[in-house]
Amino acid sequence: MFKSKIDKISQLNAMASLVRDAHSKNYLSQLVDIIKLYQLNPTCNIWDYYRHRIYASQRGSEIYKNVLSRDSQETLSRSLNPRHAVSIAWDKMLFTILANTYQIPTPKLYAVYKPDGNFADFIERKLTSIEEVKSFFSGATYPIFAKPVKGNLGTGAICISDYCRETDTIKKADGNELSFEEFLQKTINHKAKRYVKKAGYLFQQSVIQHDEITEFTGSTTPSGFRFVVLNMADGPKIHRVIWKIVSKGNINDNFNVGKTGNLIVNVCPETGSLSDAVTACWPFAEYKSAHEVTKRKFKDFNIPIWESIASSVKRASGFFTDIKILHWDIIVTNDGPVMLELNDIGGTDILQMHEKGLIDETLRAFLRKEGNLEMNTKLKKMLLR
Repeated sequence: MFKSKIDKISQLNAMASLVRDAHSKNYLSQLVDIIKLYQLNPTCNIWDYYRHRIYASQRGSEIYKNVLSRDSQETLSRSLNPRHAVSIAWDKMLFTILANTYQIPTPKLYAVYKPDGNFADFIERKLTSIEEVKSFFSGATYPIFAKPVKGNLGTGAICISDYCRETDTIKKADGNELSFEEFLQKTINHKAKRYVKKAGYLFQQSVIQHDEITEFTGSTTPSGFRFVVLNMADGPKIHRVIWKIVSKGNINDNFNVGKTGNLIVNVCPETGSLSDAVTACWPFAEYKSAHEVTKRKFKDFNIPIWESIASSVKRASGFFTDIKILHWDIIVTNDGPVMLELNDIGGTDILQMHEKGLIDETLRAFLRKEGNLEMNTKLKKMLLR
């Protein structure tokens, strides 16, 4: 614990020094900014001042009032989403069943492993033993994306490109190999706290993204989108969209607080036009106007079939009106959007990387009308100011 505190102090010092040098803002000025931030927005702390590039804005400006701290992201969702309504976001099997019922486009489901043997009727391949999993792999169509029914943050998920029965090895999409036993430990038998083994494990078709997106990014690895939708009285409204662009050498679009090198681009909900990209978490990030590999400019590219995508997202959201704020993970294909999953509690940092606070006037008014503000005193004070 002592080492952790030393590391945090060291990181804060590095941030403050970088801001001092890059923005000609001395330590005292930064401290006054941070005090002002807390006065205007009690959800925030010193980390938010640096993480959301507030230091680059005029003291007391709108971003001071509109940024939502990482510490309050769960409170935001819990204040809007009653617990009885969000099982679909935590149980991927339930999501698949309801998506199948409502004809929401999702990845094709090849098989489900579930040791207790209770399956929905529409599942084509039902696996109840590890030997049946091996048998499925032997005749499967690859690549396959595999993930637990109940789990989060990508825990236990893997993209499989092949299986060799003779050597009993799994080949991953990145070219690395695992023994089947290693595969089991990282997936079906994972020890993560929030992974529920008895809920089952899904094997899905890997999604191929739209040709124009592949051409723009120079990679066939899908670069996914996060849509934040508000279920308002007059229908679903897309509030914020970001594009998680896979950088060269990476095999997924996970941002992981800027550690992966993947890019974050803000997408206009109305038009599908793009902002410049952010490379990491501030203040260690920078804006990029063009893709590092293809050299194509972000502001010259619009996400293809945007009107169809937005319509599909709003249609899907409208089936779950008890969930007031929805966080969709989506891949855009030649045939339209494919909904990978729906999240109840979505990370807010990536939604605010472009110096645009999440709690703008639209969400502020929505929270005042629909939210249970008694759940968090800091959030309540923020909205009342």
